[in-house]
Amino acid sequence: MTVSKAKLAAQNGGPTPTERSWIPILADWKKSGLGVREFCRRRRVRESAFWFWRKEIPERERRRRERRAAAPGKRTFRILPVRVMETPPAKGPIEILSGGRTLRVAGDFDPVILRKVLSVLEGPR
Repeated sequence: MTVSKAKLAAQNGGPTPTERSWIPILADWKKSGLGVREFCRRRRVRESAFWFWRKEIPERERRRRERRAAAPGKRTFRILPVRVMETPPAKGPIEILSGGRTLRVAGDFDPVILRKVLSVLEGPR
């Protein structure tokens, strides 16, 4: 089974051929200084297609960026310094820094619930 270059590009997170054809059209419109109706008339493109792709291309690119950011194996981790104490404070809260968030837990917490909360904050591995 052969896969076309267009399908392969789309699978790898690149723009589709239709998107690639509309990107320069939209760029030309921005440079033209013309209104949408006049630009579409001169370029002989449907105004409805223009409006669709003007909104759709940035939306697709945003979704691609999100997928790339969430791709497995691309997470980065930092090792943070830890201070081990002989005995934790009796009533004071515990602060846990995770992913730019601070989680404050009361001194009398349920460790099972804390594990569940941390697994949700850290997300799927």
